[in-house]
Amino acid sequence: MNILIVASENGGVSGAKVGGIGDVVRDLPPEISKLNSTVVVVTPSYGYLHHRLGAQWLDSVTISFFGYDHKAEIYHVPGDNPHPNVQHMVIDHPIFSNYDPVRGYHQIYVNDPPDRPFATDATKFAFFGMAVAEGLKENLFGRLTASISMTGMPLLS
Repeated sequence: MNILIVASENGGVSGAKVGGIGDVVRDLPPEISKLNSTVVVVTPSYGYLHHRLGAQWLDSVTISFFGYDHKAEIYHVPGDNPHPNVQHMVIDHPIFSNYDPVRGYHQIYVNDPPDRPFATDATKFAFFGMAVAEGLKENLFGRLTASISMTGMPLLS
């Protein structure tokens, strides 16, 4: 089987994990691969993961979002513990970047004001879902048998 895991975090790539989802996304693909399967894990780049040493540009997709066309770039990125049947990919677009100059690093999730709770993340992950769907339509993640969403959004198969 060829499986796509779509996630907001990935503990298999340094700097792409905040909590428990990242741990599951790190540990699940190697276990799935034992079942004679290949696994592709895709997350947003968050403005920096596509700059990792060894990252390679794969392709771009165009998404219509909020009435405008946007180009998102898809990259292969190396995992921290390379596995022959597990690939890691990220999708890059400015909407994913949230650099905190006070702390000096990029943040995966945004702490929005009380009058707009989760608004930034909802917008970001809606765009991410559309980019993944376009990548699926264009077969950029390979020929898939199944998909798993670790973001709470449904996927097309």
